[in-house]
Amino acid sequence: MIITAILFSASTGLIILSIAAGIISVQILRHSAGSRVLPGCGSGSGCDAVTRSRWSRLGQIPVATIALALYFLVFVLALLTTPAASLQIQSTASKALAVLAPLVAGSAVWVLFLQVIVVRRVCMYCMLTNGISILMALCIYRSMPVPTQSSISLGDHLTIPRFAPSAIALILLIAGQVLLPPKTYEVTETAPASNSHAFPNHVAHVSSFELPVVEQKVHNPFAGRTITTYGGKVVLPATDWPIIGSPNADHVLLFFFDYTCTTCRHLHRLLMSAIANYGDRVSVMMVPVPADPTCNSKLKRWERGHENGCAYARLGIAIWLKDPHTFTQYDRYLTEEGDRPPPLGKALAFARTLIGPNLDNPEVPDRRFDSYLHRGVELHRSIGEEQTPTLLLPNGRVRGRVPTLNDLLRILQEQIGRPPSSSTMR
Repeated sequence: MIITAILFSASTGLIILSIAAGIISVQILRHSAGSRVLPGCGSGSGCDAVTRSRWSRLGQIPVATIALALYFLVFVLALLTTPAASLQIQSTASKALAVLAPLVAGSAVWVLFLQVIVVRRVCMYCMLTNGISILMALCIYRSMPVPTQSSISLGDHLTIPRFAPSAIALILLIAGQVLLPPKTYEVTETAPASNSHAFPNHVAHVSSFELPVVEQKVHNPFAGRTITTYGGKVVLPATDWPIIGSPNADHVLLFFFDYTCTTCRHLHRLLMSAIANYGDRVSVMMVPVPADPTCNSKLKRWERGHENGCAYARLGIAIWLKDPHTFTQYDRYLTEEGDRPPPLGKALAFARTLIGPNLDNPEVPDRRFDSYLHRGVELHRSIGEEQTPTLLLPNGRVRGRVPTLNDLLRILQEQIGRPPSSSTMR
């Protein structure tokens, strides 16, 4: 009887909607925690940009956690309004839902505003929960036996508008997000290895993969140098991937990135400014890890927003192999502006101005270049990473979105000391 009453009561729609919204919120939480990549939410996608932005949290609490708690409360109250409950319980639950409805709808409008106006990227899963939230509010007002009183009595002589608790909660949510920005990046320190054999064998194996023999027309200024980073857990020749910066730099950082990844492009620009601040003390090894399954075998599906990720990386490797000195020009051309690289045709035309017209179509797999991409993917996975960007430091790593240059300089200062006195903190 209880099950029948639930299935055929006016609360059924609200129960179903709250369950659906809760399930989606759990998946968003898992994605933002890095335990699962949702379809369509690969690195650099709109979904990834929204769920990893500062607006995805209230302080250090994921907004999806708050939403999940709200949906659970609505679910419980909806159950209590079914015919299976007593009339008194139904009445009390209906009043509580009437109080919650403005918060459910208002928070959905706030999140929608953040996506469209502030972040300027759209998460389809967030949009889905926004729509469900608005439907839940409509369901409360149109389908539930909501009391007609417009105020709540708090005593013999004190009443407040029924929407006041929701309005206060919504104001606190907005104020908290504005005034308590979360940390959108993580710095993990690792203890220095006690000897050169302390790093995992699989990392060493990645560094020793056989590469095709490619004749370099111009001498690589980093030839003969070995890079040791991440507390000695990663040791590799300095000629394994392109390096931007001085060959005589005291420190070489490893940057795992994708030209089509929005967060990678942002951190890339910060790194170039950091090199300018540190001068000859810091260089950056550029390790491409395209979020494109045509050259990244670790990816099972293609993600929107990462079109031609492998092609851009192949062009970079081809230019670097032909002339290491010109790689920086190509890299700057691809990353100096915007959230997206230039169209592939323009990138190819620019590359041909650097190394000549005899440059093959980068959309076609080529073992000469793809071997470097495969090794980058393997090295990235071997240190336990799946998402880009990742920055390996002498004794640690950085993941996520570093907001400003000063934030990055503070991180580097803890690892390698202050920039030279002649540098300007910008």
